[in-house]
Amino acid sequence: MTRFLISTSDRLFLDKRHWRVATATAGGYVFEAVDDPDVTLSLTTDELAERLTDRETTFERGYFDPGRSRARVDAGVECLRDLPKETQRVVLWRWGYVEAFLALYERSLIKRTETSISCAMYDLQKEVDTIDVKRQRGNRKMRAGRKSTIHDAPCPRSVLEWVRRYETSGRDPLSLVPGTHRSGNAVSRFCIEGAKLIAKEIAKYATIQRPTKHQVAKNCLTAFKKLNAERRAQGIPPIIEPSKRCIERRIGKLDPYQTYAGRYGIAAANKKFAAIELGIKAGYPMERIEIDEWNVDLLTLLTEIGALDAMSQEQRASLLHERLWLYVAIDCATRCVLAMRLASTPNAEDAVLTLADATRD
Repeated sequence: MTRFLISTSDRLFLDKRHWRVATATAGGYVFEAVDDPDVTLSLTTDELAERLTDRETTFERGYFDPGRSRARVDAGVECLRDLPKETQRVVLWRWGYVEAFLALYERSLIKRTETSISCAMYDLQKEVDTIDVKRQRGNRKMRAGRKSTIHDAPCPRSVLEWVRRYETSGRDPLSLVPGTHRSGNAVSRFCIEGAKLIAKEIAKYATIQRPTKHQVAKNCLTAFKKLNAERRAQGIPPIIEPSKRCIERRIGKLDPYQTYAGRYGIAAANKKFAAIELGIKAGYPMERIEIDEWNVDLLTLLTEIGALDAMSQEQRASLLHERLWLYVAIDCATRCVLAMRLASTPNAEDAVLTLADATRD
C-alpha cells in the first residue's frame, strides 16, 4: 500500500475539478468538490498515487491554509505567473532578500532587528543582486557591455515586514506582491458574488428609510463578513471585502435623481431637480433626446441591473476583466432611457445606431 498523507488544507485537481479532503478512511480518502460539497469522490491511497502520475492532475499542499488564502486575496491572483512580468520581477527580488535573511537567521548569523539587518545589508544585497542578474540573463552567455538592472537595497524595516508576511502566509511568494501593483487598474477587483452583494446593499440607500452612507457601508461590511464566514465553514476561500470608503464612493456614484426619488418620493425629486436636470425644457416626449458615451466595467454594470442571474458560470467568468463603451440615449421630457448599446471601442456607427434604436417601439 502506498502511503500518502493529505490534509484538509490541501487541494487536488483531477477530472477537471478541484477537490479537498472530506474524511480519511483506513485505506484512502473521501474527497468533496470545492464548488459543490455534495459531490464526493472516494480513492484508495494506491489509486490516488496512480492518479497523481497523470500530467493533468495537480496537488497543491496547504492551498486552503488561512495565510495562503489571505495572500491570494490580497494579491488578487491565484499564482505568481498570473501577475504582470514587472510585478513578478519585483516579487522575486523581494523573495531573494527574504530567503537570504532566513538562511542567515537559521545559522544564527543575523537577528530579527533593524540594526542587525543594517549591518548585514551588504552581504544580503550582494547575494540578491547576483541571483537577480542571472535571472535577467537567462540562458544567454555573458557578454561584455550587456546591461542588467540592479535595484536599490531596501531598508531593514521593509525586509522585516517582508519576512513577517512571508512566514505568516506559509512561505507563499504571493504575500510579497506590492500593494500598489493594481494602482490605476480600472477593472473591478470584486468577483461576481462580491459585486452582486455590493449592488444589493448600496441599493438600500435609495429607500424611504433613508439610511446614512455610514449605515449602508457598515451593513455591507457585515454582510461580507457573514458570507466569508460561511465560505470558510464550507472550505471555500473568502472573497475580497470592500472598504468603508469604497462603499461610500459607490453610493456617491448612484443616479442623483433616482436616489432622491427613492428616499423622498418622485414629486420631491421632480421639484428638486427640475431646474438643474431639465436644462433646455422639453414640453412633450421625444421633443429632445440627449446621448452620451462612457467606459464601463461590464461586470459591475450587469450586476447592478440583475442580468447576471440568467448567465452560466462560464459566461460570468468571461466578464471578469471586460470593459466596454456604453452608449445611452435619454428623453429629456420623461427622463426615460430610450436606447442603450455596448461597443468595444467608441465609434460613430454605434452612436448612430443608438439614436436609431431610440426611435423604434
